[in-house]
Amino acid sequence: MERSTRFYVDRMDFAEVAESSEALSEGGRQRSRAFRAGDYVVVCSTPLGEGGRADRFLKKHPDGVGTLAFRVSDAQRAFTLLDGRGATPITDVETHQDEGGTLKTFSITTPFGDTTFRFLERRGYRGFFPGFSEVPRARRGQNLCTITAVDHITSNFQTMSPALLWMEHVLGFERYWDVEFHTRDVGRVKMQVKTARFSKLRSMKEKSEGILMILWVVVPSEVVHLLLWFDDPWLRTHRLREKQKP
Repeated sequence: MERSTRFYVDRMDFAEVAESSEALSEGGRQRSRAFRAGDYVVVCSTPLGEGGRADRFLKKHPDGVGTLAFRVSDAQRAFTLLDGRGATPITDVETHQDEGGTLKTFSITTPFGDTTFRFLERRGYRGFFPGFSEVPRARRGQNLCTITAVDHITSNFQTMSPALLWMEHVLGFERYWDVEFHTRDVGRVKMQVKTARFSKLRSMKEKSEGILMILWVVVPSEVVHLLLWFDDPWLRTHRLREKQKP
Protein backbone atom coordinates (compact mmCIF):
# COMPACT_ATOMS: atom_id res chain seq x y z
CA MET A 1 0.00 0.00 0.00
CA GLU A 2 2.89 2.36 0.73
CA ARG A 3 4.17 1.88 -2.81
CA SER A 4 0.76 2.71 -4.30
CA THR A 5 0.46 5.79 -2.09
CA ARG A 6 3.87 7.04 -3.18
CA PHE A 7 2.98 6.53 -6.84
CA TYR A 8 -0.50 8.07 -6.86
CA VAL A 9 -0.04 10.81 -4.26
CA ASP A 10 3.63 11.77 -4.41
CA ARG A 11 4.22 11.28 -8.13
CA MET A 12 0.82 11.61 -9.81
CA ASP A 13 -0.61 14.19 -7.35
CA PHE A 14 -3.82 12.26 -6.66
CA ALA A 15 -5.86 12.95 -3.53
CA GLU A 16 -6.37 10.29 -0.87
CA VAL A 17 -10.14 9.73 -0.73
CA ALA A 18 -10.95 6.86 1.61
CA GLU A 19 -9.67 3.60 3.06
CA SER A 20 -11.24 0.37 4.21
CA SER A 21 -12.37 0.28 7.84
CA GLU A 22 -10.77 -2.11 10.30
CA ALA A 23 -13.85 -4.35 10.21
CA LEU A 24 -13.94 -4.45 6.38
CA SER A 25 -10.20 -5.11 6.18
CA GLU A 26 -10.35 -7.96 8.66
CA GLY A 27 -13.47 -9.48 7.11
CA GLY A 28 -12.14 -9.28 3.55
CA ARG A 29 -8.54 -10.08 4.51
CA GLN A 30 -7.28 -7.12 2.53
CA ARG A 31 -6.60 -3.43 3.10
CA SER A 32 -7.81 -0.96 0.49
CA ARG A 33 -7.29 2.75 -0.19
CA ALA A 34 -8.94 4.99 -2.79
CA PHE A 35 -7.23 7.80 -4.73
CA ARG A 36 -8.88 10.42 -6.96
CA ALA A 37 -7.86 12.80 -9.77
CA GLY A 38 -10.64 14.54 -11.68
CA ASP A 39 -13.43 12.02 -12.24
CA TYR A 40 -11.01 9.10 -12.09
CA VAL A 41 -10.92 7.02 -8.89
CA VAL A 42 -8.64 4.03 -8.34
CA VAL A 43 -8.84 1.66 -5.37
CA CYS A 44 -5.68 -0.26 -4.50
CA SER A 45 -5.84 -3.36 -2.29
CA THR A 46 -3.15 -5.37 -0.56
CA PRO A 47 -3.61 -8.79 1.10
CA LEU A 48 -3.78 -9.24 4.86
CA GLY A 49 -2.78 -12.88 5.12
CA GLU A 50 -4.22 -15.59 2.89
CA GLY A 51 -7.70 -16.27 1.56
CA GLY A 52 -8.85 -12.78 0.59
CA ARG A 53 -9.63 -11.71 -2.97
CA ALA A 54 -6.44 -9.66 -3.33
CA ASP A 55 -4.38 -12.65 -2.21
CA ARG A 56 -6.11 -15.01 -4.67
CA PHE A 57 -5.77 -12.51 -7.52
CA LEU A 58 -2.08 -11.78 -6.96
CA LYS A 59 -1.23 -15.48 -6.76
CA LYS A 60 -2.43 -15.84 -10.37
CA HIS A 61 -1.56 -12.43 -11.85
CA PRO A 62 0.82 -9.52 -11.53
CA ASP A 63 -0.69 -6.23 -10.38
CA GLY A 64 -3.84 -5.65 -12.42
CA VAL A 65 -7.47 -4.54 -12.44
CA GLY A 66 -9.63 -6.79 -10.28
CA THR A 67 -12.85 -4.78 -10.62
CA LEU A 68 -14.01 -2.19 -13.13
CA ALA A 69 -16.83 0.07 -11.87
CA PHE A 70 -19.48 1.69 -14.08
CA ARG A 71 -21.82 4.50 -12.99
CA VAL A 72 -25.42 3.89 -14.07
CA SER A 73 -28.58 5.96 -13.68
CA ASP A 74 -30.78 2.99 -12.71
CA ALA A 75 -29.10 -0.03 -11.12
CA GLN A 76 -32.22 -2.20 -11.07
CA ARG A 77 -32.90 -1.58 -14.75
CA ALA A 78 -29.25 -2.33 -15.59
CA PHE A 79 -29.41 -5.56 -13.58
CA THR A 80 -32.62 -6.70 -15.25
CA LEU A 81 -31.28 -5.87 -18.72
CA LEU A 82 -27.93 -7.62 -18.22
CA ASP A 83 -29.51 -10.64 -16.56
CA GLY A 84 -31.88 -10.98 -19.51
CA ARG A 85 -28.97 -10.85 -21.94
CA GLY A 86 -27.18 -13.72 -20.24
CA ALA A 87 -24.82 -11.96 -17.82
CA THR A 88 -23.79 -13.87 -14.69
CA PRO A 89 -24.52 -11.77 -11.58
CA ILE A 90 -22.37 -12.27 -8.50
CA THR A 91 -24.84 -10.40 -6.30
CA ASP A 92 -28.36 -9.05 -6.49
CA VAL A 93 -28.85 -5.28 -6.38
CA GLU A 94 -27.74 -4.15 -2.92
CA THR A 95 -28.98 -0.87 -1.45
CA HIS A 96 -26.98 1.19 1.07
CA GLN A 97 -27.98 4.42 2.76
CA ASP A 98 -26.30 7.24 4.64
CA GLU A 99 -27.41 10.69 5.73
CA GLY A 100 -27.12 12.00 2.16
CA GLY A 101 -28.97 9.40 0.14
CA THR A 102 -28.67 5.92 -1.35
CA LEU A 103 -26.14 3.80 -3.18
CA LYS A 104 -27.26 0.78 -5.22
CA THR A 105 -24.71 -1.66 -6.58
CA PHE A 106 -24.28 -5.14 -8.08
CA SER A 107 -21.48 -7.08 -9.79
CA ILE A 108 -21.17 -9.56 -12.65
CA THR A 109 -18.49 -11.94 -13.88
CA THR A 110 -16.77 -11.27 -17.22
CA PRO A 111 -14.71 -13.06 -19.89
CA PHE A 112 -11.70 -11.14 -18.52
CA GLY A 113 -10.69 -13.94 -16.18
CA ASP A 114 -10.82 -12.91 -12.52
CA THR A 115 -11.83 -9.33 -13.34
CA THR A 116 -15.41 -8.43 -12.41
CA PHE A 117 -17.61 -5.49 -13.45
CA ARG A 118 -19.46 -3.51 -10.79
CA PHE A 119 -22.38 -1.17 -11.48
CA LEU A 120 -23.24 1.71 -9.15
CA GLU A 121 -26.16 4.10 -8.90
CA ARG A 122 -25.50 7.09 -6.61
CA ARG A 123 -28.34 9.31 -5.44
CA GLY A 124 -26.94 11.72 -2.88
CA TYR A 125 -24.83 9.08 -1.14
CA ARG A 126 -22.00 11.02 0.55
CA GLY A 127 -19.66 8.23 1.52
CA PHE A 128 -17.18 6.63 -0.85
CA PHE A 129 -18.43 3.07 -0.44
CA PRO A 130 -19.90 1.02 2.44
CA GLY A 131 -17.17 -0.04 4.84
CA PHE A 132 -14.83 2.79 3.81
CA SER A 133 -13.94 5.81 5.93
CA GLU A 134 -11.86 8.96 5.51
CA VAL A 135 -8.08 8.60 5.57
CA PRO A 136 -6.57 10.11 8.73
CA ARG A 137 -4.38 13.10 7.79
CA ALA A 138 -5.25 12.51 4.13
CA ARG A 139 -3.21 14.42 1.59
CA ARG A 140 -5.28 16.38 -0.93
CA GLY A 141 -3.52 16.35 -4.26
CA GLN A 142 -3.96 19.27 -6.65
CA ASN A 143 -4.13 17.07 -9.77
CA LEU A 144 -1.24 18.90 -11.40
CA CYS A 145 -1.30 16.32 -14.20
CA THR A 146 -4.81 17.65 -15.08
CA ILE A 147 -6.33 14.15 -15.31
CA THR A 148 -10.05 14.29 -16.09
CA ALA A 149 -11.23 10.69 -16.66
CA VAL A 150 -10.40 7.25 -18.02
CA ASP A 151 -9.74 7.39 -21.77
CA HIS A 152 -9.61 3.66 -22.56
CA ILE A 153 -8.85 0.26 -21.07
CA THR A 154 -6.73 -2.49 -22.59
CA SER A 155 -6.91 -6.26 -22.26
CA ASN A 156 -5.14 -9.16 -23.99
CA PHE A 157 -6.61 -12.39 -25.32
CA GLN A 158 -5.44 -15.46 -27.16
CA THR A 159 -8.70 -15.34 -29.16
CA MET A 160 -10.86 -12.25 -29.43
CA SER A 161 -14.26 -13.38 -30.71
CA PRO A 162 -15.75 -14.64 -27.41
CA ALA A 163 -14.91 -11.37 -25.66
CA LEU A 164 -16.24 -9.29 -28.55
CA LEU A 165 -19.50 -11.21 -28.64
CA TRP A 166 -19.91 -10.79 -24.88
CA MET A 167 -19.19 -7.04 -25.06
CA GLU A 168 -21.70 -6.59 -27.88
CA HIS A 169 -24.54 -8.95 -26.94
CA VAL A 170 -24.39 -8.79 -23.14
CA LEU A 171 -23.10 -5.29 -22.36
CA GLY A 172 -24.48 -3.69 -25.52
CA PHE A 173 -21.20 -2.10 -26.64
CA GLU A 174 -20.75 -1.13 -30.29
CA ARG A 175 -17.70 -1.80 -32.44
CA TYR A 176 -15.71 1.37 -32.74
CA TRP A 177 -12.58 0.62 -34.80
CA ASP A 178 -10.15 -2.12 -35.61
CA VAL A 179 -6.60 -2.42 -36.86
CA GLU A 180 -4.35 -5.30 -37.76
CA PHE A 181 -0.60 -5.05 -38.18
CA HIS A 182 2.72 -6.80 -37.81
CA THR A 183 5.28 -5.44 -35.39
CA ARG A 184 7.72 -5.34 -38.31
CA ASP A 185 5.42 -2.74 -39.92
CA VAL A 186 6.17 -0.25 -37.15
CA GLY A 187 9.86 -0.86 -36.63
CA ARG A 188 12.43 -3.51 -35.91
CA VAL A 189 11.23 -5.56 -32.96
CA LYS A 190 13.01 -8.67 -31.76
CA MET A 191 10.75 -11.01 -29.82
CA GLN A 192 12.33 -13.56 -27.49
CA VAL A 193 10.03 -16.31 -28.70
CA LYS A 194 11.03 -19.59 -30.29
CA THR A 195 7.90 -20.01 -32.38
CA ALA A 196 8.03 -16.82 -34.45
CA ARG A 197 10.12 -13.75 -35.12
CA PHE A 198 7.31 -11.25 -35.18
CA SER A 199 4.08 -10.97 -33.26
CA LYS A 200 0.81 -10.16 -34.94
CA LEU A 201 -1.67 -7.95 -33.15
CA ARG A 202 -5.28 -7.26 -33.91
CA SER A 203 -7.11 -4.59 -31.99
CA MET A 204 -10.79 -3.87 -31.65
CA LYS A 205 -12.14 -0.93 -29.71
CA GLU A 206 -15.52 -1.21 -28.09
CA LYS A 207 -17.34 2.00 -27.17
CA SER A 208 -20.56 2.64 -25.25
CA GLU A 209 -21.64 5.89 -23.60
CA GLY A 210 -18.11 7.22 -23.31
CA ILE A 211 -16.50 3.95 -22.18
CA LEU A 212 -13.78 2.73 -24.52
CA MET A 213 -12.20 -0.70 -24.23
CA ILE A 214 -9.38 -1.94 -26.44
CA LEU A 215 -9.09 -5.71 -26.76
CA TRP A 216 -5.84 -7.18 -28.07
CA VAL A 217 -5.27 -10.64 -29.40
CA VAL A 218 -1.58 -11.47 -29.70
CA VAL A 219 -0.49 -14.45 -31.82
CA PRO A 220 2.18 -15.54 -31.05
CA SER A 221 4.16 -13.34 -28.64
CA GLU A 222 5.51 -12.97 -25.16
CA VAL A 223 2.06 -11.80 -24.14
CA VAL A 224 0.48 -15.09 -25.19
CA HIS A 225 3.07 -16.93 -23.14
CA LEU A 226 2.28 -14.64 -20.24
CA LEU A 227 -1.43 -15.33 -20.63
CA LEU A 228 -0.80 -19.04 -20.75
CA TRP A 229 1.41 -18.81 -17.68
CA PHE A 230 -1.24 -17.02 -15.65
CA ASP A 231 -3.94 -19.23 -17.15
CA ASP A 232 -6.47 -16.55 -18.19
CA PRO A 233 -6.83 -12.99 -19.46
CA TRP A 234 -7.06 -9.95 -17.27
CA LEU A 235 -7.27 -6.21 -17.67
CA ARG A 236 -3.70 -5.01 -18.10
CA THR A 237 -3.70 -1.24 -18.49
CA HIS A 238 -5.92 1.81 -18.52
CA ARG A 239 -5.11 5.16 -20.12
CA LEU A 240 -6.09 8.41 -18.49
CA ARG A 241 -7.39 11.52 -20.22
CA GLU A 242 -6.05 14.94 -19.30
CA LYS A 243 -7.33 18.46 -19.91
CA GLN A 244 -6.48 19.87 -23.32
CA LYS A 245 -3.96 22.66 -23.11
CA PRO A 246 -4.85 25.90 -24.89
